[in-house]
Amino acid sequence: MDAGTTGSTLTTTAQDQYARVMERGIRLFKENYTLPTEETPPHRVLKEILRNYISWRDHLASRGFQDDVIEHSYFVADNSTDPPGIRKVTLSISFSDLQNCLLPQSKGGVLSERKREALLYNIVFDWKQKDVAAKMGITPVSVGQYADLALRQLAKLYFTEEDMATSQYDYGRTK
Repeated sequence: MDAGTTGSTLTTTAQDQYARVMERGIRLFKENYTLPTEETPPHRVLKEILRNYISWRDHLASRGFQDDVIEHSYFVADNSTDPPGIRKVTLSISFSDLQNCLLPQSKGGVLSERKREALLYNIVFDWKQKDVAAKMGITPVSVGQYADLALRQLAKLYFTEEDMATSQYDYGRTK
C-alpha cells in the first residue's frame, strides 16, 4: 500500500470511530438525562441568578457595568412537534435594577427588612437556613418563607406578564 491509501484508510477509520462515539454519546444522553417538560417559574430563575449574585457583580464591575443585562437560558422538551424537539427559554434581567432592589427600603429598595435579610443571607450569601434563623431570631421555616416571598415579589417586578403567565404560581396579579 502506498502512503495515500494508508492515510485514506486511517481517515475513514477515524471517522467511523468518531461516528460510533457520537452515536454512543447521544444514546447515553437520551438514556440518562431528561429535559424538563415545563418552564421554570420566574421566581426560581431569579433564585438561580441571585445564587451567583457576587460572581455577576464582580464580572460586571470588571467591565465597568456596561451592558449589565443578565440572560438566563435553559432548554425545555417541546412535545408539541413531531418528532418532539427542544426549545430554548431565555429570561433577561438588568443587574443594576436587581442591585437597587436589594438595597434597604430607606435607600430605595423594595423588600421589607425581613424579606431582604432572608434573601441576602440564605440565597446570596448561601448561609444555611438554621444559621439565618439564629441571626434573625426566627425559625428556619420562616427563613424559607421570607426568602420565597421576596423572590416572588421581585419576580413580579422584573418579569413581564407573559413570563409570569407561563408559571403555575400566583404572583398577586389580577386574572
